Amino acid sequence: MSAFGDDYGCGKGTLMADAVLTGAEAMARAAELAGVRIAPMFPITPQTAVIETLAQNGVVETLRANSEYNVMAMAAGVAWAGQRVFTVTSSQGLVMMSEMMWEVAGNRLPVVMGVFGRALKGPGWNLGTQQNDSLMMRDTGWLMFYAETAQELLDFVLIAYRVAEE
Repeated sequence: MSAFGDDYGCGKGTLMADAVLTGAEAMARAAELAGVRIAPMFPITPQTAVIETLAQNGVVETLRANSEYNVMAMAAGVAWAGQRVFTVTSSQGLVMMSEMMWEVAGNRLPVVMGVFGRALKGPGWNLGTQQNDSLMMRDTGWLMFYAETAQELLDFVLIAYRVAEE
C-alpha cells in the first residue's frame, strides 16, 4: 500500500480521495498510478523529491545509476524488456542524457521522463528556474508537455504513457 492510501484501484470503480500534492509528489503518484515498477534515477536538484517519494512509498523500485547517461540507457533497457519505466531529471542531467534520448526516440521506446525546469550552468552555480534545459532537447523526437499545476503534471504523466504506447 502506498503512502497515498490506496491499492491502485484506479479505473476499477474505486473512488480516489482529494489530496494536496506538491509537483514532485504528483509526479511520483502518476508514475505509481501508471503501473511503473522500475525507475532508474540519478539525483540532481530539484528532482530528488520525486525519488524520495517513490522510495518512501515502496511501490516503484528506484535504481540509482552512476550517471545521467546511464539513467537513460537503463530506462531504454527496461522499455525494451516491455515494462513501463519512468525517470526524472533537470538541467545538466538532461544535457548529459541527450545522446541516449536520440536512441530512445529513434527506436520509439515508450519512456516517460519528468523534467524539472532549471537553468543550465552559466558562470557559477544556478538553481533558478528556466526552460533552456528542455528547449535544448526539442529536436530529439520526444513529446514535451509543460504543466502549470500539480494536477496537470499528474494528468500529463498519465497521458504521456497513453500516447507513447499507442
